[in-house]
Amino acid sequence: MIRVGISKKDYVVARLAKDKGKPVPKLLLPSIQVNIRASHLGESESKWSTVPKNST
Repeated sequence: MIRVGISKKDYVVARLAKDKGKPVPKLLLPSIQVNIRASHLGESESKWSTVPKNST
């Protein structure tokens, strides 16, 4: 999809068309949480990430 000579606009249009109708990735929200916390996963005894109920 990315190649020499493709404009940013053309890439965005192609990417939006490719992604249209696909579900949100399952690990998107947990990965955002980790990134917000500067890659800190939390306390060692904490086994789970907190994901909002209305995330899907």
